[in-house]
Amino acid sequence: MPEPETAELAITELSYNALAGQNSPTTLRFTAFVRGRPIQVLVDGRSTHSFTQSKVAHPLDLPIKAYPRLTVRAGNGTTLRSEGLIRQLPVKFSTHSTTLDVLVLPLFGADLVLGVLWLSNLGPVVFDFRK
Repeated sequence: MPEPETAELAITELSYNALAGQNSPTTLRFTAFVRGRPIQVLVDGRSTHSFTQSKVAHPLDLPIKAYPRLTVRAGNGTTLRSEGLIRQLPVKFSTHSTTLDVLVLPLFGADLVLGVLWLSNLGPVVFDFRK
């Protein structure tokens, strides 16, 4: 992802499910790894960007680029102040590795939320919601 422009981050939203760490029909949860540490991932079709918790970023000493005025609108109506952006966060899924640009937020739910910007890079996605 290129350096984010102010306009690109102007509408940044985190769904209530992602904020609270709750499952819903629009989310999928699984385990991934960052620097060998297991993390809980929530794929959320109602969040705009990808987010990680401060409590994940700091112990792993991940470099955070500050965006001092960046706020994220949460699904419960509040706004959260982002600590900044981690560029090229290495994430290992069960059989796949990737790097992600993620915003750092004071979350309490999942360790990593993958939003619509990440989903849009996948192309068509088929998901059996009964299973």
